[in-house]
Amino acid sequence: DFIYFIVVPASFHDIVINEIFPDPSPIVGLPAFEFVELYNASNNVYDLKDWNLKIGSSSKYIDNNFILVPGAHLILCHEDDTFSYKFYGDVIGLNSLSLTNSGGDLYLSDNNGTLIDEVHYEDSWYNDNDKKDGGYTLELINPEHPCQSPSNWTASENSNGGTPGSQNSVYDNTADSEGASISKVNIISNSEIEVILSETMDSISVANGTYSVNNGLNVLFVNTTGPYFNTVNLTFTTAFQSGTIYTLTVNGAKDCSGNLIGNNNTAEFILPDTANSNDIIINEVMANPMGSGTDFVELYNNSSKYIDLKNWSIASYDNDLNAISSEKTISESTSIVYPGEYVLISKDNQNILEQYPYTNDSNFIELESLPTYSNESGSVIILDNKDTIIDRFDYHEDMHFVLLDEYDGVSLERLDFDRPTQDATNWTSASEAVGFATPGYKNSQTLVANFTGDKINVDPEVFSPDNDGYNDLLNINYELEAEGTVANISIYDAKGNMVRHLVKNELLGKSGTYSWDGIN
Repeated sequence: DFIYFIVVPASFHDIVINEIFPDPSPIVGLPAFEFVELYNASNNVYDLKDWNLKIGSSSKYIDNNFILVPGAHLILCHEDDTFSYKFYGDVIGLNSLSLTNSGGDLYLSDNNGTLIDEVHYEDSWYNDNDKKDGGYTLELINPEHPCQSPSNWTASENSNGGTPGSQNSVYDNTADSEGASISKVNIISNSEIEVILSETMDSISVANGTYSVNNGLNVLFVNTTGPYFNTVNLTFTTAFQSGTIYTLTVNGAKDCSGNLIGNNNTAEFILPDTANSNDIIINEVMANPMGSGTDFVELYNNSSKYIDLKNWSIASYDNDLNAISSEKTISESTSIVYPGEYVLISKDNQNILEQYPYTNDSNFIELESLPTYSNESGSVIILDNKDTIIDRFDYHEDMHFVLLDEYDGVSLERLDFDRPTQDATNWTSASEAVGFATPGYKNSQTLVANFTGDKINVDPEVFSPDNDGYNDLLNINYELEAEGTVANISIYDAKGNMVRHLVKNELLGKSGTYSWDGIN
């Protein structure tokens, strides 16, 4: 038997980098060794002798003849690891192969030095925080797609963690027939924005596209760069006005498959305002999730401002060091929070959606990790981009509704936006009727202070502390002529027996509220 073929020069994307295994630990099912898989996506036969896989700036040459026929796969690994992969398919050992877990640049060139494929992978392409931590490969979805795109890669769905030497578990060669959309608009300065499109674009059409903005803005410069040409910087002739919502419309731009930009070709942007303390407030905290669930922190914009969370941080507090600790950046790009809008911060958005029925995921932010918040007590701290504390909540499990059998999977909800965050009586357990949490959604427990002009009033006069979300708490509101009064609040039963010291020797302002959950 022999193979006879006419030698033809390889064109770009005839042979594609099809699967990448940069982080074998922890072991899921594959051998604990890195590899790169090639796939012949053309109708031609190629001899890969003297072809070069360049990893960053390091070139790795294939020294021996190897015939790759159409539709065939080839595993490239370190020469010491070939025995482990020979059971999966054809394999060639290189004198070295080292991939960076977080991301890197791969270039495949033929024996004449012609670039055949390139991939600039990132660990965000996994689209799964758990799989990103190791043991799973990155797989190409459609090897016949005409150009590279981050959206054409994702984590392997194979139970072993990958598919070396065989068709990818996520394989789908459906032709691209949809145009791109606007994924995000970032504010660069008071006269420049960055527009991120959802897929790889045709460089000429995106540079010559039409970019129009309402409210009198005219585009001065359009600039886009590779390798994906899906990021467009627009500079305007005049500066943005604070508080004005602008609408960008993009027309005429084609993706790399030739599809015109689709229906989602508009996006809003606004020059953000400067946030002051308590403009963004902590509104709900899950520090004791059920089982393998995840913590979350919900924020609320309690101002009339448009506030950008770019380079803001969420943190905890180390009591031993007496200092803020475990700061985590909330967003590295523009993330505008509109007045009256909720923001949910977690490390596993899908887990939140699966566990809680009363959820609004329209403004979820997923982080690689959150600060450590213990089940019993801790501090949630929000800092702006200048490390100024915007809000802080020192929580304790004693704030929960005491008659609950357990607090696992029960969030603490804020009762009143305008009462102090550190007022322990301004917090209680989320209602059982909504599944004990309302991430990204209006709280199940709300009780706004009702000032009537009386020095002291109670509201409502009849309440039912059963954690069903309806009249579960009592507000004791006060309105005084001056600050400086010292308050003691005691609860007596119908027979005149004192059952609870609610407040002891606290200095009051001119007005305020304390809440009672009915517990004696």
